[in-house]
Amino acid sequence: MSFPLRLCLFVGPKRNFSVKRRTLILATGLLAVAPWVLCLRPKPVAAPAPEPAQTAEAEHPAAPRLPFTNPKAGPGLAPANSPGPTNLLGRLANQRTGLTPEQLEGYLASNRRSAGSLLAAFRTTGDKAFLKEAEEKFPHDPRVDYAAIFRSDSPEERRQWLENLKNAAPDNSLADYLCARDDFQAGQTNAALQELAKAAGKQTFQDYTPDFIQNAQEAYRAAGYTDAEAVFLATSEALLPQLAEMKQLALGVGDLAKSYRQAGDDASAQSTAQMALDLGQRFGPGTQGGMFLINNLVGIAVERIALNALDPATPLGDAGQTVQDELNNLTQRRNDIRNQSQQIEALLPAMSDQEVGAYYERMKLFGAQAAMQWVLAKSGQQ
Repeated sequence: MSFPLRLCLFVGPKRNFSVKRRTLILATGLLAVAPWVLCLRPKPVAAPAPEPAQTAEAEHPAAPRLPFTNPKAGPGLAPANSPGPTNLLGRLANQRTGLTPEQLEGYLASNRRSAGSLLAAFRTTGDKAFLKEAEEKFPHDPRVDYAAIFRSDSPEERRQWLENLKNAAPDNSLADYLCARDDFQAGQTNAALQELAKAAGKQTFQDYTPDFIQNAQEAYRAAGYTDAEAVFLATSEALLPQLAEMKQLALGVGDLAKSYRQAGDDASAQSTAQMALDLGQRFGPGTQGGMFLINNLVGIAVERIALNALDPATPLGDAGQTVQDELNNLTQRRNDIRNQSQQIEALLPAMSDQEVGAYYERMKLFGAQAAMQWVLAKSGQQ
């Protein structure tokens, strides 16, 4: 999947599809995502196959879009006096978004084709040439390394970008977790456990999403979009390819914990499950990895995988709780997210452009949970 999140893999550049769907996934509902997060066992990630409907011609149709809008009306999405919905989300619901390389020329020039600006160009156009340029010019920039990991053409190339990320950001545990996932997929359990041990000793878990959003937001503003439009589009197009891989990693750890338990080694089962619990907590609200609601839901799913590998009656922590008690707590947290997202889904269409922009700015700065609390408080529903 990606944001615009494809609900199957969390991978791939932005494609042309309804902003209304993107809004429901990212900002509000997420209910269509929850069953995938909590139930389905994902398949191993492979290089995505090209999709016939997503060729360059499909992304940039030659035929002009109708009805014609006078370019003198301004670079925004619609003239100020146009009829129809005035709410930002309503105006964007059926609009094709994204930028063309021509629209990005000034932005790239003013930023001297920096790593951040090239990645923003890649994210807003889906053109891999921009990513390739970033890889060639900035192979030791952790943001470039991160983006390249998920676009690699071979396991060997992917591993090299993972090593680059480790070297560029030695305190970031994400590369270690991704290496552990790959090792489990390759049947190298001992190597995966070593990577997990290294990850556990690092406090940072950074996927560079806020930086990607900020640069994409500046690119949209440079192309003539309003502040509210720019932050909405940049946030809703954020890519989160690591989420599916982290769930795959949790499944590998959970299977290993079950194996220990079946062999009668409960101590090893608990210590192994704890690795997955630690990973799941990296996606909680207010953490570096917990920016969006989908991150929070994936974190809950990862923790459930870890706990399901243990006896439900097993004591957990020093508060007298059991594994089953914590599973019940996770279910309640998941339900709370669903309930809040439904409330936000009902409120967003009535908000002004400025309020929608402020909501997404708060999401970028403080995370989705904090942004939702702000909306609910502002509406008097909290």
